[in-house]
Amino acid sequence: APDGGWSDTMELGPDVGAGSAADNCGFTVAAHGRLALVGASARAFLFERPIGELWTLRRVMIPASPSGDLRFVSSAALGDGVALLGTPADNSSTGAADIFSRNTDDEWAEPQTLRASDRRGGDRFGSSVAVSGGWAMIGAAARDSASSGVYVFAKQGNGSWQQIQILTANDKTPWSFFGSSVAIDGNLAIVGAWSDDMAGDAAGAAY
Repeated sequence: APDGGWSDTMELGPDVGAGSAADNCGFTVAAHGRLALVGASARAFLFERPIGELWTLRRVMIPASPSGDLRFVSSAALGDGVALLGTPADNSSTGAADIFSRNTDDEWAEPQTLRASDRRGGDRFGSSVAVSGGWAMIGAAARDSASSGVYVFAKQGNGSWQQIQILTANDKTPWSFFGSSVAIDGNLAIVGAWSDDMAGDAAGAAY
């Protein structure tokens, strides 16, 4: 922010022809450096602001094999050369996430679709997403009677992403919705469980 504080500088939305009615543009947003990611129904709009210039639409990101509202982009995250989109309603709410990577030609490659190793209908994998460096975390807020979990993916040497761990609360209880929100920065991660009852009915907690 400038010394004078924050101000509204520009409204971001799809260019004419890139969007459509009922796109729900702005349902989820993320920012990193000079990039901004704006989620919408079955797609996300990536904007970039070069130094001294205005924000411009760089790419329309579409989850692999979109199928209308079933691939509604509900969560989004940006990192260094990485964009991550969560689509928890995919495949009867089993859920999925799509990760896009920026290549050496400064172009965004087609996405890799990430899915839970123990996926089940209704888990809502992709409810929340976060990315930092070579780590990606994806929440499944309705997994295991909504005691839920967070899936950790690591970037491999060949550029692909592989699941390496499932995080759960050490005091997990049903309907805590652990993983409904998640953030990661380097070696620090925090997971929200907004309906956790340990401190009182739906008092909530973060781990």
